[in-house]
Amino acid sequence: MNALPANRALRKAREEEGLTLMGAAYAVGVSISHWSGMETRGTLPSLTVAFRISRLLGRTIEELFGEVADDSATFDPDAHFAKSLYK
Repeated sequence: MNALPANRALRKAREEEGLTLMGAAYAVGVSISHWSGMETRGTLPSLTVAFRISRLLGRTIEELFGEVADDSATFDPDAHFAKSLYK
């Protein structure tokens, strides 16, 4: 398993807003260790927490956590249903 890179954008944004790690974690409702993990180990938050962080820091989720690697995945319900018929 490869380690995720540190999230320098998140730390930089927090520091630019003048927030301590403890203050930022408290403001979005996560533990200090969880926030620290996002900054140092690249741990990704849940979508709900990502939105809270985005609002707190005044930046988009993409600015803070990067772009989605592959957003081309689609789900075709007809194809899925057809496959289930032939099992």
